[in-house]
Amino acid sequence: MINILLLILKIIGITILCVIGLVILILLIVSWVPIRYGADFSKYEKTDLRVYVTWFLKAVSFEFFLKEGGTGTRLRLFGKALGAGKKKTEQPPEPEGSDKREEPVQEAPEDAEAETGTPEMTEEEVTTEIPTEEPQAEASQEHSGTPEEAPEKPPDAPPHQKEEGSGEDTENVKEEDVSQEEEEEQLPLDEKLDGLLAGFLDKYVALEDKWEGIRDKYEFLTGTHAMREYGRVFRNIGKIIRHILPHHLTGRLHYGLDAPDVTGKILAYYCALAPVHKYALIPEPDFTQKVIEGEAHLTGRIFIGYIILKALGIALNRDVIYLLFNFRKHFRKSQEGQNVTE
Repeated sequence: MINILLLILKIIGITILCVIGLVILILLIVSWVPIRYGADFSKYEKTDLRVYVTWFLKAVSFEFFLKEGGTGTRLRLFGKALGAGKKKTEQPPEPEGSDKREEPVQEAPEDAEAETGTPEMTEEEVTTEIPTEEPQAEASQEHSGTPEEAPEKPPDAPPHQKEEGSGEDTENVKEEDVSQEEEEEQLPLDEKLDGLLAGFLDKYVALEDKWEGIRDKYEFLTGTHAMREYGRVFRNIGKIIRHILPHHLTGRLHYGLDAPDVTGKILAYYCALAPVHKYALIPEPDFTQKVIEGEAHLTGRIFIGYIILKALGIALNRDVIYLLFNFRKHFRKSQEGQNVTE
């Protein structure tokens, strides 16, 4: 019996470990198998563009293309297309002098109204068809005996009865306002000035408390801990951006303008920025004609695990945690001070 229980526990433990290992393997694959992307662009007689994204050795791929005036998308999973790729093409304009001719519109004959319309009626027929209302009214009176009288509506109440008590309330409010104004007018000038000065002093104290709170936060955010952490955060953000940007860019650019001096200036500026672009695009200036054509190819890759590690390095740093908690304390203190003054 004990051997059977141990065997069952062993099987359960092995299955749990297998599930945990499978989950870890999936997380590692998602985090450290790169997402590759690229784009191919060319402009000669026609403009062609192709953008693609692949993952896990092209097991999953997505493609967007623009070719010969049409656009389309394609999604593949393990080499099999999921759904038909949508493609939109521009319809060519119809050539002039086409065989299509406008068919003449047939006009209706003038006597159509006479044929389809209703015949005119004479005065005698109209008078005979229109029924009179007097016999019906007499028949209804004879059948009912006496005509029923409509119930009289009660007269509307006068407006002064509808709003009872409203006039008294308004009169009381007016009397209170008048009494307050009279009391204020009866106050001496010294008491009025003292009240104005007390109001100005209260406002000045409130503004001073707000300014102290703002200054305290500014000093805290520009302290040693904060400045040291700002540099670290910006460095990590810069690494993430550089990781996402394309790593390889190649191509050629054949260009020319109407003015040869402008073409030469563009070439000089491009050569001056050589440490930045490292001649990824090879320039081919043309001083004889106006032309812009060429091609470019770029590729890049993204590791989701790298981005997660850099984000966790920013969020779980002790200086960042110190800043967050202490800034909340300063914010609460400033709010409590404002509430006390108010």
